[in-house]
Amino acid sequence: LSAVVTIVGDAGQLSTLITEDLRTKIKRLKVSGNITGPDILLIRQMCCALTYEEERKGVSHPFVGILSYLDLTDAVIVYDYSGRYDSLNQYFTEGNVIGDYMFRKSILETIYLPTMVKSISSGAFNGCPFLLDVHFTGPKVPDWNFDDKSRLDVYVPGDCMEQYEAKYGQYDGSNISIISGPDFGVVNETINVSVAGEAYSQLTNPEKTCSLKVKGTVNAWDMRRLGELVNNYFLAELDLSEASIVSSDGTVVDALNNQLNYDLRTLDVFVLPNSIKELSEDAMRYISYMGNFSVTANNPNFKYVDNVLYSADGKKLVYLNYNIRKEVFNIPEGTETIGCYALRFSNVDVVNCPSSLRTIENHGFDKNRADIINLNQGLQTLGDWCLAAINNLKTLEIPEGISKISNYAFSNSSIVKIKLPSTVSCIADNAFYYCPSLKAVEIKASKVPTIEKNTFRNVTVDNVTLYVGTGMKESYN
Repeated sequence: LSAVVTIVGDAGQLSTLITEDLRTKIKRLKVSGNITGPDILLIRQMCCALTYEEERKGVSHPFVGILSYLDLTDAVIVYDYSGRYDSLNQYFTEGNVIGDYMFRKSILETIYLPTMVKSISSGAFNGCPFLLDVHFTGPKVPDWNFDDKSRLDVYVPGDCMEQYEAKYGQYDGSNISIISGPDFGVVNETINVSVAGEAYSQLTNPEKTCSLKVKGTVNAWDMRRLGELVNNYFLAELDLSEASIVSSDGTVVDALNNQLNYDLRTLDVFVLPNSIKELSEDAMRYISYMGNFSVTANNPNFKYVDNVLYSADGKKLVYLNYNIRKEVFNIPEGTETIGCYALRFSNVDVVNCPSSLRTIENHGFDKNRADIINLNQGLQTLGDWCLAAINNLKTLEIPEGISKISNYAFSNSSIVKIKLPSTVSCIADNAFYYCPSLKAVEIKASKVPTIEKNTFRNVTVDNVTLYVGTGMKESYN
């Protein structure tokens, strides 16, 4: 049998729409509307999918389904922590995400993914021997590493082929074939906003706008509405280079702060207004998630060189594009400051800091992927969370001249051994918060530094050896 099911209103209704006597007979299924954990659990049962844990514990579905063709083009997966999509109640649905092991070990042969899908999680299609073709129906290219697929035809919207090839091209070859399918109907648009607050009303087709250049004046309300297009629809590229952001009184803003919002952080491309001179920490927190943050060649305040954004004078490193792979990143001489979130998520193996560097601002290396970070002599200031959540870095030496190890400086990292300089006089709260791999701390200081109460919070200190200078053991005890 074939079935078309449309869910109107709240998610979670699929089990009432597909009766028990039909669940073993439907081979082709199209589902539209909002779906959540219980809906997906039923679909998984119909196509015999098993998570890793379900298989390991010998879970059996209540019936044997034959579903091999699944069309979720018009379905929207909604967030629901309470509704789980597996028999062991371990996995919940996230918004527009094909979750962990969602269709693992299924008998699916063909699947049309939701137009709104933004990510395909680990093992989602692992061990699907019959799966031959996956159809992407939207312009946003989801993250996916294709699991262990040995052969797969991947159909993508014809007018989005370039974007899909850019992201999935490394897999395209003898096993994975990327094939042009029907166009999505992408809208790429330029608008000129004469009255701030009216940007959205000038769009010809907001729900299909993928690339947008805005000229004129915009305000926080415009930015909020554009963020809705990013989160709820398909806006992926936003160019504000020829726009001015104004405050509520109409004054042109030259420091980007709370005008950026949470929804805009998932933009693939964001081009900064030429009128912006400064970027606040809050703005950089959102920008750090963007795939490509850049400026035009004629921007008077910033320059973009070799996928790295600097201040116009080159003294501040503002942002490194995390999509660019670098084995070694030699920060150029003349750079004095690594800005807030500047190297967050950076895909590098080795970072070498120049002798000119004096300051690493808050979150400067936060979640960096480097194995080696060589800090320079002459460095003077470490911001809060400056080297936090770095999971590949095992050893680190803090250079002479640093007097304070800042709040949460190395928190949530995988660091094993660290050397602190003789100039250190204070190790602040939570500097080593949750560093489970920490084994050795070497302190060269001849005077015992101030160590705050929570410096080693959530660290098993009995497993950590403190190395101090000759004759200093008693003082440290």
